[in-house]
Amino acid sequence: MNARATGGRRVIPGSPFNRPDDLGPHETFEVGDQVCHDRHGLGKVLQISDGSELVADFGTTVRRIQLPCTKLTKL
Repeated sequence: MNARATGGRRVIPGSPFNRPDDLGPHETFEVGDQVCHDRHGLGKVLQISDGSELVADFGTTVRRIQLPCTKLTKL
């Protein structure tokens, strides 16, 4: 059994698996914005709580969504 080196992971420049820590600015939502969610479909923003979550009406259901959410886009 080989012992692994105690150093950290090796970083290869230009690797597609390297991800930046900050993915850039997040979308900002306002009450009344139309949104699209990957699972729930089209909806409308009803309420925003201190920028960390929003409540959206998707027609058949009303959902509270934590921000930032990669599945939610502003239309």
